[in-house]
Amino acid sequence: MNKVYLFLIAFLLTACSAQKAIPVSEEDANYKNAIDSEVRSLRFRNTGAGTQVEIIFRDPVSGGGLTIDKDFLMIQCNDLKKWSGNRLSYDHASFPFHFYIKYRILVLSGTSRESRNCEFELTINKPGNWRVEVNH
Repeated sequence: MNKVYLFLIAFLLTACSAQKAIPVSEEDANYKNAIDSEVRSLRFRNTGAGTQVEIIFRDPVSGGGLTIDKDFLMIQCNDLKKWSGNRLSYDHASFPFHFYIKYRILVLSGTSRESRNCEFELTINKPGNWRVEVNH
């Protein structure tokens, strides 16, 4: 009887697990980093059908959140955005999705915050739900 329960639990965990990322090609999504930008890389994940694009900004040291100086922020995108902490989301994005951002981040360096300038442009051609992680 225990084997049946174990099998049932394993089946439910597999069936209810988070959606797996769909492979991304250069034609699906790509980005261009500005020359003096402090952005190290962008990581794209397509998680299936939909029209959402979520952009997450990561701290270079801890991998967690960082402070974006909203006084030095410029975004060019035709879709409506929503900020929540260090996440920028577009719930009803149109594709191809074109996005440009220029901003300043404040990173903890010792006991003070150090500012860094960041700038990149991205294009997502393939419709779907997208998660973009920006690593500084």
